[in-house]
Amino acid sequence: MVLLGGADDEGELKRTPSIMESKENMDNFTLDFTVMQIKSDRWLSAKLKREMSLFLDYFVNLKELCRGAKDQNMQEAGVLIRNDFLDFSARLEELAHEYFNSDLMRLKYKTDQSWHKYPVETTHKKLDETILFQRKSKIYEILHNKEQP
Repeated sequence: MVLLGGADDEGELKRTPSIMESKENMDNFTLDFTVMQIKSDRWLSAKLKREMSLFLDYFVNLKELCRGAKDQNMQEAGVLIRNDFLDFSARLEELAHEYFNSDLMRLKYKTDQSWHKYPVETTHKKLDETILFQRKSKIYEILHNKEQP
């Protein structure tokens, strides 16, 4: 998280996910995430792959929403969706720990060839539960200084 200074609407320190600090950070994250996913895919459980795919669906929607936005506006929008990133991070960490504790530590590694994505309906339901999707119009307004067409 990046500290922006001041307080948000809830009186907490105003923070934004580092990828929302600038277009450059967002592009760097896209590249880093893709490289990490390619290098690690074989070692990840299906549950973890599904959650990573869900995050990638979220991120693609966010990146599209940010197209043409100024860095300062991205930072302000990031303040609104900060908890989405905390939630995704916690779920990914929990699934990674689950895998390490149940399979890897017992040397029961097996390549998990299960389908790596949630069913489409589940993906839509989970995305609709995020702040980004619930407040998409407001976030678009912040990003582009105008109402969503």
